[in-house]
Amino acid sequence: GITMAHFLDGAAYTVGPTQNISIRSSSLLREMGGQVLVDATVKQIIIEKGRAVGVLVTNTTTTTTDDGTHKIMTEIRARNIVCATSVYNLYNQLLPQNHPVVQEFQNPQKRSIRQSNGHVFLFCKIDGNPVDLKLPTHNLWYFNSYDLDKAFDKYWENPTGERPPTVYIGFPCTKDPTWQKRLPRVSNCVLISDGLWEWFAKWQGTEVHHRGA
Repeated sequence: GITMAHFLDGAAYTVGPTQNISIRSSSLLREMGGQVLVDATVKQIIIEKGRAVGVLVTNTTTTTTDDGTHKIMTEIRARNIVCATSVYNLYNQLLPQNHPVVQEFQNPQKRSIRQSNGHVFLFCKIDGNPVDLKLPTHNLWYFNSYDLDKAFDKYWENPTGERPPTVYIGFPCTKDPTWQKRLPRVSNCVLISDGLWEWFAKWQGTEVHHRGA
């Protein structure tokens, strides 16, 4: 579907690390008079007269009051506000919770949309040069059945006993023409498969790289 259609007419890969995409894009935005702000979390979309006019963000800067230590909130306004998160995050976290459309969305009797499954990523480092290992430049797609609906149903019921319904396998090291000059003795691989949020629910509220600490 959408995953395949976006590159059927051709695809491209960065020369150098993939962070070059954000580096070059941010440079262009600044040249056009814009700003790129990072290291901040959007807490809420500001709504005035039925229109999104800005966002409230928090960053790593804190202030201490009699009530304790709090992250500083900053208001950023713009002509257009584009939300690229999921509809659940939009309605349950970013929009004001007293807004009528939010209350209607949160009403289970009126809501027809349901959450889809997520994905699990595995990033692998491989000893050896991609040429010597004969790693492919093309992507690999694995499907364990012609009946994917049935395969997914079986997998959700028994994720440790059934094979994943789909797996994407790619080797970024074979696509970057500068890879062998930068990292001549290693290769890498990315695997993406299907998963459910419930599998990781017990770690909700913990910090990245400090799960369970």
